[in-house]
Amino acid sequence: MYNSITGIITSKISNQVCILNNGIEYSIIVSDSCLDRIPALENEYRMLVYLHHREDQFSLFGFYSEEERELFFELIRVSGIGPRQAVKILSGMSVENLLKAMETEDIDSLTRIQGLGRKTAQKIVLALRGRLVGGDAGVSETHKDLVKALSDMGFDKKQAADAVRKIFLDADGSLTEDEVIKQAIVRLSS
Repeated sequence: MYNSITGIITSKISNQVCILNNGIEYSIIVSDSCLDRIPALENEYRMLVYLHHREDQFSLFGFYSEEERELFFELIRVSGIGPRQAVKILSGMSVENLLKAMETEDIDSLTRIQGLGRKTAQKIVLALRGRLVGGDAGVSETHKDLVKALSDMGFDKKQAADAVRKIFLDADGSLTEDEVIKQAIVRLSS
């Protein structure tokens, strides 16, 4: 899988950016908010990407930040939400506002996104409840990988963030990541 593409921006149209890299021009589908943040044409830029493939098609999706890409991955895990629908959702609201709307289960805000109906918004909130943690959850950058690992094991992301934060506070930083994971699993399982 591709992680990013670095090259010269050659085109920016509606929800698409073209980047020229070593003689190959990549067409990348992006959200409106990502398109607004990308520098002007003829500038060099590094774009985070995701390659989506079906039996008859390969599509590159681009992201301005790692947070946007992670939210995209969470959205496409929801039954009935494909990559293009996820990009439309990311175009309708900033990542921070989407996280807040999902955390507070604000269905009305989500339905203001073009093409997102009430039932789909409810499905998204139900599927992602407890899996998303906003930037102000009290977990430092170095501990986000631990929280993600615990979340991938099936634990509630908010509870995992609280457990990791408390374990690090109690231990004064003297534990290894493996020891933190073990203690967090014990805390979260009880």
